[in-house]
Amino acid sequence: MLFHYTRSRKRQAATLAFNILLIPILLYVLTVVAKDQAGFYEVYATVKFGAFAIGLVLFTVMLWFLLSKDKFEIYVTRDEFHSLHPSMEEWCFTVSPQDIESINNHYSSGSQMTRIDMLMKDGNRYQICPNYNYSKTKLFSALKQANPSIEIPENAHTFKKGN
Repeated sequence: MLFHYTRSRKRQAATLAFNILLIPILLYVLTVVAKDQAGFYEVYATVKFGAFAIGLVLFTVMLWFLLSKDKFEIYVTRDEFHSLHPSMEEWCFTVSPQDIESINNHYSSGSQMTRIDMLMKDGNRYQICPNYNYSKTKLFSALKQANPSIEIPENAHTFKKGN
């Protein structure tokens, strides 16, 4: 295996649990910092309600993640480049590194979205998921190791303005 990254929904649930625990801490900090301000209690009542609502939504999503067996996985071997995304079909594929011509990073200023396109020798295009915290530098290096003729960006974290 030249590169492997996986992220289960359970790890995402742990991140949400951490964020849920931050809510009361942030409310306490708000109280300490702003309690002497005029109108604080009216604003605080609204903020407290919003924080409760956000906490409830995060808790519901956390439970859903804990019950889900889905995971994100991306790996490279000498014979296979595989990507599996739990909810985005366009980021799911399995190809041979030998069939990849180039990889390009794009940034659309209109939608403010980044995109990593993979162009195949047969003209097909696939999108590589840019959203998880895997090392794109290591991924591109592994692909280059599997197929030295792949054109990759000079910097894995630089996105060129494009469509």
